[in-house]
This record gives sequence, C-alpha cells and structure tokens, in this order.
Amino acid sequence: MTKLAELYINLDVCASPEEKEAVINYLSEVGHRYANEYFRHGSSISLEVEDGSLKIWLTVLGGLYLSIGQYGSFRAGLDFLAEDARSFGDTVKGSFFREANVPNHKITRVERRLGIPGKINRLLRKLEKMEEADTTNKFTRDEIIQIRGMIQNIVIKLDDPKDKKVFLENLPEFVRESPVPQPAESSLIPIIALKPKVIGGPLLESDGTLREFAKKLGKK
Repeated sequence: MTKLAELYINLDVCASPEEKEAVINYLSEVGHRYANEYFRHGSSISLEVEDGSLKIWLTVLGGLYLSIGQYGSFRAGLDFLAEDARSFGDTVKGSFFREANVPNHKITRVERRLGIPGKINRLLRKLEKMEEADTTNKFTRDEIIQIRGMIQNIVIKLDDPKDKKVFLENLPEFVRESPVPQPAESSLIPIIALKPKVIGGPLLESDGTLREFAKKLGKK
C-alpha cells in the first residue's frame, strides 16, 4: 500500500512501558478513526514508537489510484490528498496533545508529512517550471538526471502496480520521451531509507484516555 500521509511527533519525555502502551492505544484508535474519515477506500494505519525520548510515526496507507479516482483528475486528486494529509495530521496531533495535556516545552518536533502525493506534487511543480522555460533550450544533463531520480524514487515506493501505472501515465509526455544520459559510476549517490527502531505490538483498542501519561507530564 502507498504512504498517503504521516504524522511525526518527538516529545522530550522518557515514557514507561505502561505510558507507551497508553500512547499506542490512544493513537491507534484516533488514527484509525480519522484515517477512515479523511482517506477512504480501505485505508489503514501503521504506528511506530521509538525508545528514549518519545518518537512517534503514525502513517496512513492506502491505494493512490483509488484515492485520486474519486476526485476526477490526477492533479486535483493530488491536491485534495495533500490537504487531507494536513487535516489528518492537525486533527490527530490536536486530539493527542489535548487529551495527554502535553505542555509546549515538552514538544521537540512535530511534522505533518504529505506522503507520496506530496512527493508527486513537488515533482509536477518542477516539471511545470521546465515546460514553461524556453523550449529551444535543451535540458541539462543534471536536470534530467535529477528528474529521473525523483521519478525512480517515487516508483520504488509505490507497491501497487495500479498506483505505478496511474503515476507514470500522468507524467508529461516530454519526460517520458527525453533521453537520459547515464552518469559516471563514481558520481552515483545511493539513496538510503532510514527506518526507526520499532517497539510495541499490534494495534489495541483504547478507552479514549491517556490518564497515566497525562499525569506524568503534569508533574513538571
């Protein structure tokens, strides 16, 4: 399934196993609720929590081609998905911070990430600028390699063949036809995906509260 949105939260808190379980329970429930509200067509969530200071990755997974299809056009669908990703992040973050009574000085970092739709939108904006440039000028080798790298990186992250198909079919024709000179082997830079250390188990039902976690934060 394709990553449609991600919420990243880093709190300056050393949580006990019980407090981590409370966080996992609550975000599992709230994440599922709002994923179903903002992203339809069988979307699901992935929740990861890292030891040490509390780091949380809450990811929404779903079918890109199904999500875009309900909006009528590829570009409009991407714009709506990006807005849904922002709304999902804001809603879950606000609900969690409010319920857990998280003080501002404990919040190290919060990011609403727009997932693959955001990456595709950035690529399309770059392609639009290239199309608007003087068409008599040939694209430079570096520009073409950069564009091809962005396309390849997106394709690698699309697990569903139908998602790959709808993405490639909606790229501008000049990109599909432009020859791509190969860089020297020594200039190739590998793309490394960093994965967080994951703890915790299956998604659990929550009672809707974070009493123990909120109690600890309230001591400071």
